[in-house]
Amino acid sequence: MKVKCSYCLKDFNKMPSQCRSDKHFCCKSHAAKYNNLHSPKRHCTKVCKSCTSLVRSNRTYCDTCLQESRISILSNTKGQYNNPGPNRYRSIRDHAKSLMKNEKQVCSHCSYSKHVEVCHIKSISDFPDSATIAEINALTNLTLLCPNHHWELDHSGLSGT
Repeated sequence: MKVKCSYCLKDFNKMPSQCRSDKHFCCKSHAAKYNNLHSPKRHCTKVCKSCTSLVRSNRTYCDTCLQESRISILSNTKGQYNNPGPNRYRSIRDHAKSLMKNEKQVCSHCSYSKHVEVCHIKSISDFPDSATIAEINALTNLTLLCPNHHWELDHSGLSGT
């Protein structure tokens, strides 16, 4: 069946089973160009929670405020995150994960590389409430371990770490 490309208006052949819509394209590139013209990407429609900059609808903060908040977390103390419950140190652990994401992802004890976890050598709970996040998440206090060695570190004090 002969059809016209909706982008370049060139005639080309297409199987009848492929002619379900009224839009036809001779190649994926022309389909992308046509769709980008007729349905552009979302524009900045919301205001940043911290300042007056506009951000996309799926974001809460602009890049500048987001960067400043990541820097300011280091000066916060453990006591600011010491809420009751099992997830009281979640933001501290999330920050530690972000610090270690660029490290080689292998267990520092056995070189296992399928799955490793970020571990605090000195536990978060061992630090006083006045300790800063920078102290707790210092690279000298963080290591990558496989789940088995992480359990050993937490329960029996893994030697050599």
